[in-house]
Amino acid sequence: MKKIVALFVLVMLLGHYALVSAKEKGDKFNPAGETYYTKANIWYEGQRDILSVNYHVGAMLPAGTKVKIISVKSNQIVFEPLDMKTNFTLVNLRKYSTTNLNDYFNQYFSKEDVKAEGGIFSKFTKEELANIKKGTVVEGMSKEAVLVAYGYPPSHRTPNIALDYWEYWRNKFKRDLVYFQDNKVIKIDKTMRPTR
Repeated sequence: MKKIVALFVLVMLLGHYALVSAKEKGDKFNPAGETYYTKANIWYEGQRDILSVNYHVGAMLPAGTKVKIISVKSNQIVFEPLDMKTNFTLVNLRKYSTTNLNDYFNQYFSKEDVKAEGGIFSKFTKEELANIKKGTVVEGMSKEAVLVAYGYPPSHRTPNIALDYWEYWRNKFKRDLVYFQDNKVIKIDKTMRPTR
């Protein structure tokens, strides 16, 4: 009988360890039904599908928007801004993204309000905050401020944000190259066409 109890305890411990391990690795990550805040400005057009290529066209959901996560599955994150009652879908297009869905989620959503005291907004200058609010990038902004103002550049063209230039797509036909030096924007080239 002692062996059976010991075996039962061992199975329970191993099961608990496996569950904790899976959660730590993100295998069981499921934020559906939970409230989050957007970490970056997000642009959208009429159909409400927002592609990971991150076109800067249409209207903008501002960073710090409180949202309810509807689902995270396959290559899509469905969410609803609490003040709009309209669902949006972030689509992680594999053609334009080398980022997995969990990392893509973490780029755009946070449990913490970015505008709250001590949040990421408290790190920015008044000029950076003004440009974030407008969804614009100007010389002198930090990389962190650019990520909030513009979102993440498509990872198939900017595989590492440690690089000193990031490529953003304004639309299917035009792109912006943002150049950095010492973590600050030094030049923005808005004349480039996308190289797919």
